[in-house]
Amino acid sequence: MSNVRKYTSLVTKIVPVLAAVALGACSQGWRGEVEDTYIPVSHTERYPIEVVKGNVKVNVPTTSAHLSAGQIDAVTRFAQQARSSGAQRVFIRRPGGSVNADVIAGRITQIFSEQGVNSEILQHSTIAGARGGPVSLSFVRKFAKTKKCGNWTKDFSVTGDNLPYADFGCSVQHNLAAQVANPQDFVTPRTSTPADAMRRHRVFADYRTPKSTSTPEDSNSKVSTTDSGKSQ
Repeated sequence: MSNVRKYTSLVTKIVPVLAAVALGACSQGWRGEVEDTYIPVSHTERYPIEVVKGNVKVNVPTTSAHLSAGQIDAVTRFAQQARSSGAQRVFIRRPGGSVNADVIAGRITQIFSEQGVNSEILQHSTIAGARGGPVSLSFVRKFAKTKKCGNWTKDFSVTGDNLPYADFGCSVQHNLAAQVANPQDFVTPRTSTPADAMRRHRVFADYRTPKSTSTPEDSNSKVSTTDSGKSQ
């Protein structure tokens, strides 16, 4: 019993000393510096999508006074883009002193009108000293973009930090920015469209009227069996 008391007394004296030594070592190793630098982990933070403005431009050759089928299609799609993006001004610049350019510019104006583009936003102008050059069409619209991909500075075999590699998710962000029809959706959400009163009435009418929810049987879907192969 006396030996137990001796060991207990010895442990009681040693434990505070060890604790003091451990605290002293910690106090010597820590110099009051705190690593507070935030490192983005999510790919949406490392490759954020931002909305910027840029020019959309297409040139129409004036070697002929007539537009080919491909040129008509290109101008038509350009006019549709200008209308869908809500362009405030469309610039149509043509070479001065060129009859072909004047005819082409007039045909382009007609195509824009057919696509529902208001003629008031079309701004015509001539370019001096550019005879024989193309008719230039342009307008300003918003684009969604993100940082460039290709950060392969880190060794893939080193995974001790259990974090995604630097280029992870970059292509996803680029594809998302390219697929969104209206880049303004990244900035502010759209307002709700009005409800369809006729569709609402039909849904409530079907709900109030007892109706079977099973799929009706189709006579053409029946499978018939024959006696071929059976023993007589």
